[in-house]
Amino acid sequence: MQFLNLLILVLAALVSSGLADIMEKCSRVPKDTYIAVENDCRSYIYCAADAEESFQEACPIDTYFDENISECVVDEYGICLNKKQNVTNSQIITEEEEEEEDAEGETNVIVTEKNEVKNKTTPKPSVDVAAHRPICNPLENSFHPHPVRCEYYYRCVHGFLTIFRCNFSHAWDHPKQMCLPHKEAQCYGHSKIRRSL
Repeated sequence: MQFLNLLILVLAALVSSGLADIMEKCSRVPKDTYIAVENDCRSYIYCAADAEESFQEACPIDTYFDENISECVVDEYGICLNKKQNVTNSQIITEEEEEEEDAEGETNVIVTEKNEVKNKTTPKPSVDVAAHRPICNPLENSFHPHPVRCEYYYRCVHGFLTIFRCNFSHAWDHPKQMCLPHKEAQCYGHSKIRRSL
């Protein structure tokens, strides 16, 4: 019986220290915000208006948390694996592709074939992606366009929201609710197709 009480006390201490750590990190950001967890590219913290409702969660396997758009994104290029090399939001490109301009707003660390690391910064998008994230109805399944990035879309299944990315060189066609080649896709509102990944 004493062992069980001791175990409960130890677990309570671990849970409260974890919550204290989350609350401390959330004290530095606006409420109802998602923030990345340091040293774990798959994890994020949701900082709720009521601090006790804040929590830490991990993105599904083969995805990572993109703090720029506050979402779990498919890790097509091994961004989580490249974190060990201090590379975030990376692209592996050839020397010729290196000079292409990125029309979207974010900082990308670019790794060339010669393993040189270069920063490329552009203005941040003016749309608050988190504010435009759809709310899923548990009684219906539906598709929703991404407000900023045309190659992404949301799918609601039984009340759960998931973000998807169309195949390379394809974008989400809002009226047809399917991925089509970039040149054929009709993007939603002011969302844009990125020229580079």
